[in-house]
Amino acid sequence: MDLWIVFFVPTVILVGLVLPLWLLFHYVTKWREQKRQAQASREDMEALWRIADKLERRLNSLEAVIDDTPSQRSQRL
Repeated sequence: MDLWIVFFVPTVILVGLVLPLWLLFHYVTKWREQKRQAQASREDMEALWRIADKLERRLNSLEAVIDDTPSQRSQRL
């Protein structure tokens, strides 16, 4: 009977107190990490959007230069 109590009490304490707290802290940590990653992802997407906008403006400028060049050549000839 004493051996049964020796194994039962620590098991009840483990299952009733330690495991729920461990799970709670584990998922709180995961939620915080996910929130930080979402913020970093949002900042990365904004930076990529700005870069894409710059590249689009550069491409439009380059196309304008290329489009103007043949007309100037034909006018000279």
